[in-house]
Amino acid sequence: MSKLRARKKSAAQRRRGTTPILESLRERFSLSSWQTLALILAGSFILQVSALKAPFFADDHVFLDLVSFKSLPQSIVSPDPLSSYFRPLGRQVYFWLNAHISNESPIFFHSVNVCLFLLSLGLLFSIAKHLASQLAGAVAAGFLALHYAVDLPLRWVAGSQDLLAMTGALLAIRLFLMRRPWLAAFALFLALLCKEIVVFTPMIAILLGHWDGESWKRAAFRTLPLFLILIPWAILWHLFGSRHVTTGLELTFKASGFLAAFVQLARVTLGLEWPNGQFVSRWLVVPPILALLPVVIAVLWTSSPRRKTPHSLTPGLGWALLGALPVGSVATIWSAYYYVFALAGIALALGVWVTRFPRWVAVALIVILAWTSNGARRINEFATSPDAWSAQSHLNSWWFNRGAGCVESYLHDLKNARPTVPGGSTFFFFNIPPFTFWHSGSIVRWAYRDSSLHAYFLREFSLEKARSGSNFYFFGQKDRLVELPASEALYDVAAIMVLRDDPGIARDALLLELESSPGGEIATYWLAWVKWALGDTVQAQDLLKRTGLAINRGPSPELSHARALARSGETQKAIDLVLDAIQHHALDPAPQGLLADLLDMRGRPVNKPDPDLVIAAYAARILDPQNPQAWRRWAMLQYSRGLFPETRRSLDIYFALGGPTAEGDEQARKVLSMIPRLIPGGDLVQKAVRGASPE
Repeated sequence: MSKLRARKKSAAQRRRGTTPILESLRERFSLSSWQTLALILAGSFILQVSALKAPFFADDHVFLDLVSFKSLPQSIVSPDPLSSYFRPLGRQVYFWLNAHISNESPIFFHSVNVCLFLLSLGLLFSIAKHLASQLAGAVAAGFLALHYAVDLPLRWVAGSQDLLAMTGALLAIRLFLMRRPWLAAFALFLALLCKEIVVFTPMIAILLGHWDGESWKRAAFRTLPLFLILIPWAILWHLFGSRHVTTGLELTFKASGFLAAFVQLARVTLGLEWPNGQFVSRWLVVPPILALLPVVIAVLWTSSPRRKTPHSLTPGLGWALLGALPVGSVATIWSAYYYVFALAGIALALGVWVTRFPRWVAVALIVILAWTSNGARRINEFATSPDAWSAQSHLNSWWFNRGAGCVESYLHDLKNARPTVPGGSTFFFFNIPPFTFWHSGSIVRWAYRDSSLHAYFLREFSLEKARSGSNFYFFGQKDRLVELPASEALYDVAAIMVLRDDPGIARDALLLELESSPGGEIATYWLAWVKWALGDTVQAQDLLKRTGLAINRGPSPELSHARALARSGETQKAIDLVLDAIQHHALDPAPQGLLADLLDMRGRPVNKPDPDLVIAAYAARILDPQNPQAWRRWAMLQYSRGLFPETRRSLDIYFALGGPTAEGDEQARKVLSMIPRLIPGGDLVQKAVRGASPE
């Protein structure tokens, strides 16, 4: 009998891929549950410790602004500043408590996020160990500990919503398995008030309850409290959350979206994200060795199963699919961190699956997935337009690092230019690069700790806002923020807004300039053409008369001589002659168009529109709206200033008016073909996101 037992033991050891010596060592020095978990948590902390140094960014400033000047009850009942969903615990309560405890320290916020994630790893380990084995728990927790999808929630304070929801849902599942269904229901309710991604937790509990040895009927009956708790949450969601969702965050329920959500779950699981055209290079990375080492030790030396481990993958995969299902409603803006709860189900399935094989398979699986995940972690691109099938997340670590660095630089420049400001002051920001998530009002109030301050973007400019107090104007130049004098800024506002075909805002900027400098001829002249564009030609002509111009339509005899001067290289003399022609024939579009062309030959300022060039081209266009060359000139000016949708509209008019001549215009056709590449989602935009210069 002893020989038979020895042969059976030897066969079992071969199946596990071990030698008698290694098996003996593992049995003698095998890690306890706490030791295994401690190693995994250590590996996760090593990997994510840099998150503690991350600054506040994007939505963080919005929520800090919401809670900084209010009591907790006031913060809770205040409307959500983003008007998206209903997450009072994950937003108002979380930010209020941490802000008041830490005096708004980003390190403290990030420390709490890291602790939440480590707690969720402990809960996942406990669940997998209870349902399968300690080895399954080690693999499950180790997989999630090293996964790139958790990077953003740990670096971005607002990621607390996902971490809180996942931790609450995992706690609910663990309490349910401990036969505490009402406590589990309470934990789930709190999780849902953080983020609705865990709404299918009751169905996951049924799967796990049946897997734990209960009948389907009994498992379903015990989940009744979890289903009941969904009712008050759904009422609150309907009353306060789902009616006023921010544009771009609307929920959509299409089969294609849910299919994409499941496909992207597989992509995220395997770390298969890569920049456009860089599929091969994404593999040229190494795993995070220092973080991986303790996890590998934990998996290799954790104790072997003492009982038969259930090998069904259905509960874990079912958990993953149910966890990913809510992502289908926002699939067009998917990001890897949306799947953190679903990945816990994948982790459970992997933990159970590897117990079928020798121990080295579990180690190899952890190493390979850590390697592929690190490749996705190092991606230097993010999706810039809504696309459910994009090869990159819409928000990831690169997005965070790029945007947060720009915001930090802007904040430094802002406080350096204006260390203090009077209460009630108003800031106007323009030319802010896309994808920086510069929430102007929230950031200004947070930066100066003054709730009376206001801030707006260029498109929000109005006379009413500008008259409210002291005004400050800041212009973005890549990663720098430059303050402009009020007069210069107002002319820039007017120039940019007429280029955007928004004369209403241009009018307000010019009226404000005239209030501060009554009788200014330049502002009066500009205002005349803006009024003309708005349809008030009578007042426009009156304004032109005030500047000393003759209201004549021409033709202007000076133009042929001016063109000859320009051809001979005497551009300034040509400009002076054209200005004289405009003085005598203010309503003749020809000298306005020629002036714009001559000013364009002289060169344009970098990053800013040349106001004189803009207003001349604008006057030529509105005086002769049926002239295709006026629209072509206008389109090229818009294109040079990065106004690509506006360029496309102007070129469409040019081609409609220009006939065969316009159809044969190769330069205009080339510009039109470039526009899709230069708007969000285009390859040149993606190239710029990576830090490279567009063509």
